[in-house]
Amino acid sequence: MTTGHEEKNQSTHKGHGPWMLALALMGLVLMLAVTACGRPAGGPNGAAESPAEDIPTEEMPAEEPAPVEPVAETPAELPETIETVFLIEGMEEPVVIHLFRESGLPFHTYYTEDMVAETADSGEADGVRFITNYGGNPNPEAYVAVTFYHADAVVTSEAFFDLLTGDNGLLVSREVEWVEKKLPEELMYDWTLREYFFMDDAYTGAIYAGQHDGRFFHIDIHYPWEYGDGLEARAHVILENFTWTDTGQSLMP
Repeated sequence: MTTGHEEKNQSTHKGHGPWMLALALMGLVLMLAVTACGRPAGGPNGAAESPAEDIPTEEMPAEEPAPVEPVAETPAELPETIETVFLIEGMEEPVVIHLFRESGLPFHTYYTEDMVAETADSGEADGVRFITNYGGNPNPEAYVAVTFYHADAVVTSEAFFDLLTGDNGLLVSREVEWVEKKLPEELMYDWTLREYFFMDDAYTGAIYAGQHDGRFFHIDIHYPWEYGDGLEARAHVILENFTWTDTGQSLMP
């Protein structure tokens, strides 16, 4: 049973609910209005915003493209023959030189038309021998030979030099007296590891030993004395045009 006092309290609490809610809503609206009026126009940081088109912009200069490095010609792009001149005994002589390239050898070069190129592969090394062929008569004693040893066959410089100067080496097999040069100030070329020279009554020559891309190689020049100026000029053509296939760089500085 409810007393009159309890009924009064219940009616009082029921009447406060809607009024209190309305009061709270009004207070919230008022607070938001005050906040909005006190905030300066602009962005969220209070700074005045301007239309994008009103902001002066300075155009940045176009970036210069990076210079393009020249690309060395590949063997496929090189001419098969070139007409040129070379010096023999101080006189210029016209000559046609032919392109030499072989898939197993890491270089290409040119050689004169009065030489023949003979390639060989022994299993331990492969190479080419440019033999003089004056008037259609080849002379196997007048040549420029380039020999590359396989990387897995000759691994160390000690093994390489032993093939040249050891008891059964290439130099000993010639049965001539060699002069060896291995100090930097003695060497003719900056790409050689060692250089060997010989001369006797009938022949003269040199062997230049080097290394490229993990492979040891040597260039062997050999000729009779009477071939002197002519063979040296032809050897010069081969060495001057000697180009590494992988880098496009010349052998000679």
